[in-house]
Amino acid sequence: VYELQEYVVTIIHKKAFKKSNISKVIFEEDSALEIIDDEAFMLTSIISIVIPSHVKRIGKKSFFCCLKLFSLSFSDDSELRIIDEEAFGSTKLKKFKLPQSVEVIKDCFCESYPKVTSLTIVPKNWITK
Repeated sequence: VYELQEYVVTIIHKKAFKKSNISKVIFEEDSALEIIDDEAFMLTSIISIVIPSHVKRIGKKSFFCCLKLFSLSFSDDSELRIIDEEAFGSTKLKKFKLPQSVEVIKDCFCESYPKVTSLTIVPKNWITK
């Protein structure tokens, strides 16, 4: 007899989807995800992503070289605190607004961003190295 079990995902571990063919990620509105670890989606074909509200840290190079990533958004009640180095480097992002909860933005978080035309940082944000 097989018993179905439900698991709560709170972290996407380092390199979990690196170099995979994944192109779409959809999180439930009540997602318990708190960490997107280093290189989690690096070199994937993700086109857009909505970061769940409970995510507190986006790790180093999490979305690095996602050459098709053009849309990134955060919920209004985002708990995001830290964006690590090169988290969104070498993507197609043109604009995005950082949630007011962000306290730390590491070096080169959006390195190789030739297409960025708008980055909104609200007054409560702190930018540090």
